[in-house]
Amino acid sequence: MKFKTKLLTAFVAIFAVISFFSLRASAFDGEILVPKALKEGDTICVLSPCRTTSYRIKLFEERIFEITKDLEKRGFNVVTYEEAFTPSPLQLGDETEQLRADLFNKAVKDPDVDAIFAIWGGYGAMHILDKIDYEAFRENKKIFVGYSDITAISSAIFEKSGVVTFHGPMMGKEPNWKETLCFDNLFDMLMNPKQQTELCNIDDNTPFKAFKSGKCEAQVFG
Repeated sequence: MKFKTKLLTAFVAIFAVISFFSLRASAFDGEILVPKALKEGDTICVLSPCRTTSYRIKLFEERIFEITKDLEKRGFNVVTYEEAFTPSPLQLGDETEQLRADLFNKAVKDPDVDAIFAIWGGYGAMHILDKIDYEAFRENKKIFVGYSDITAISSAIFEKSGVVTFHGPMMGKEPNWKETLCFDNLFDMLMNPKQQTELCNIDDNTPFKAFKSGKCEAQVFG
């Protein structure tokens, strides 16, 4: 069992390296674009681009119900695609890669969708990198939010389309997400863009302390 786990880990690592250099070979080189700010009345599409939802169908449905109710209270519309519930014996692999990529591209091209939120991650993210329509993403400039393995998709989007994405909490990972500061901060950032902001501790909202003062400027990536 340990050998199989190590072999799988090695395979995933190799696949990631190949995918990264494949993306680098055709990297975008031009103007960096920022999606428009989110506002009340906009539509958020909740997707699972890393793995099918069929193996967690009950949990997915519960989360969607909670998410929809709370996002509507915040003034948003929520959309999911029925195809995301397509039964599959596999959670990852060839059988679901094209489906997950198609649903992601569908959300990107959907004129009624303003933002795409990932419900959870998974190393299946790497399997759809070569199937994402990056030109469509640059043309439509949708807000895209997620973390963990979703970072592979976010990095690829920036690398291939030049559109800024957002590293933020995911719906399926936070059972009590509506009660956390993380989502309040996320929506404040998406709805009220600022040139600068003060970094604070999430526990007590106290400002960070500098061990050595100074100034620096750089592009945050990944």
